[in-house]
Amino acid sequence: MEAVSKTINTVGTRHRLEVVCRLLISGSSNFNELKRALRMNSTTLSRTLKFLEKRGIVDRRVTNTQPISVNYSLTGVGQEFSDIIECMNKWGKKLLRKDKITLQSS
Repeated sequence: MEAVSKTINTVGTRHRLEVVCRLLISGSSNFNELKRALRMNSTTLSRTLKFLEKRGIVDRRVTNTQPISVNYSLTGVGQEFSDIIECMNKWGKKLLRKDKITLQSS
């Protein structure tokens, strides 16, 4: 169970999972694109990206343009979360179906 705890500590918050999912879909996004897509405030997004970058999940690339552009993408380690996210998605869909059935029969 130590490995499960490590995984949860790395991407176990809603905001971290949302960023990882978004980058799995988009491949690469700049800060404002992520902020708009996730409807997350700047402080929360910035902290989340810094945390994931420090853990080797997210790669931050600065492009020397005018104005400077910063793009975020998943590292190889971050890409490995796709299987976990897919399992969570399947499990969540089952829960949603059960909730719908429960609500209809109430």
